[in-house]
Amino acid sequence: MNTFIGYNSALEYWKLHDRDSRQAESQAAPNPTSIPNMDVLSKIAKHRIYGRPVHLVVSEKRNRRNNSSFTTHIESKHIKRGYFDLGKGIYIARPELCLLQMAQSLSIPEIAEIGCELCGDYSIDPLSEESDLLKLQPRTTAESIRLFGERISGLKGCSNYRKAARFIADRSASPRETQLMLLLCLPTYLGGYGLPMPKFNEPIDGGRFRCDLFWPDAKLALEYDSDMFHTGAEKINRDSARRSSLEAQGIHVVSVTSRQVNNPAELDKLARIVSSKLGKRLRITMEDAPRRRALLRAGLLEKDY
Repeated sequence: MNTFIGYNSALEYWKLHDRDSRQAESQAAPNPTSIPNMDVLSKIAKHRIYGRPVHLVVSEKRNRRNNSSFTTHIESKHIKRGYFDLGKGIYIARPELCLLQMAQSLSIPEIAEIGCELCGDYSIDPLSEESDLLKLQPRTTAESIRLFGERISGLKGCSNYRKAARFIADRSASPRETQLMLLLCLPTYLGGYGLPMPKFNEPIDGGRFRCDLFWPDAKLALEYDSDMFHTGAEKINRDSARRSSLEAQGIHVVSVTSRQVNNPAELDKLARIVSSKLGKRLRITMEDAPRRRALLRAGLLEKDY
């Protein structure tokens, strides 16, 4: 009997595992015999999927099993190459399908945030009470997410998935980098400032430097100074030398602190500085723009990491 893992459980898997280059896209898909039973729990646990209930995918309503161990989702439409074979009859939703499955119950900003995590080299440890960060290789790419959205239609969540894909980029190195980008670049109706998308950690000067957020055409870089790191004399001197080297190449560097990001007025000033450097005019005409920005900030920033 084959078992197909998706939704929250697949996301848990991709938060803990690098993408194995040997994993082949399987043509297998949930079928009428994919009925979950207790025997598969030990197989699933070997892949470090400990969250309960386990989210499984079946093809027909008659195969549903919802209890403390399992919750099942109906996937009546066959999605070609939607799963990877983990061996011994266990299949895992590929990152792009997992994101689409999660899109059924998430907002566009939430989808984009998870998408950037899957395309980045970090992960928020689902097994840690402190939401510790793990260092992982990207499990997919922004391009793969967009292409997957183009070939899938008629499923719940598709519309929001495609809208969110526009705001997913490769190589984010931390949740705060992702959140800063979304605060600045999501459209105003979602609470953002509608600024053009930057590149995350783009190699500069032959890879000698990487900037957190970088707009190549404008030669503008944002560097996020995290409170997680000490700001002693050595770091200050190192950052100053780095900034001088970048400025010598015509790249304007703007340092961003957590205080600026967490303060609505300071974030508004930052957005105006960035828009000016990019030669883009901020167009925020909605009367309830402050409320929308507050909702977005609360959704992105009120986390434990």
